[in-house]
Amino acid sequence: MKIRCQQSIHEMRRLEAIGLRVKATLSRASQTLATQKHQLKQEMAKNRKLYAQLNQIENMNLRLKAEIKKNEQHWNEDQLVHDTLKRVLLTYKVPDTQAYIQSVTEALKLTRQKALLDRKKCAAQILLKRHRTIWSTLRRSQLNSS
Repeated sequence: MKIRCQQSIHEMRRLEAIGLRVKATLSRASQTLATQKHQLKQEMAKNRKLYAQLNQIENMNLRLKAEIKKNEQHWNEDQLVHDTLKRVLLTYKVPDTQAYIQSVTEALKLTRQKALLDRKKCAAQILLKRHRTIWSTLRRSQLNSS
């Protein structure tokens, strides 16, 4: 019985040592789990921030694409105008100096003729007014004498 009692005590101490090791392992595992849980919360918060930043970047990217498309359209329109002007400039022939002088001289002659005609018209209107007054005076005098 004494041997059995000693065996039981020995077994109890062995089991107690195993229990202490299990308890220590469980304590370390609990601490590790708590640390990892805390890290997971931090990573999830960081993940939410990154998703918000990603959404902002995607929105900015969409706006930039729209702006690029708009700028490309303006560039195409400007290029069309540029090409048209380039074609016109290539086909345009500068008149020679003599033709230019001749056209300027002709324009001056026409301007002088117009001014002369305007003066003649003004003089004719004055004469017409004077003749009408003379005519009306003569008519009145004939009517009075009759």
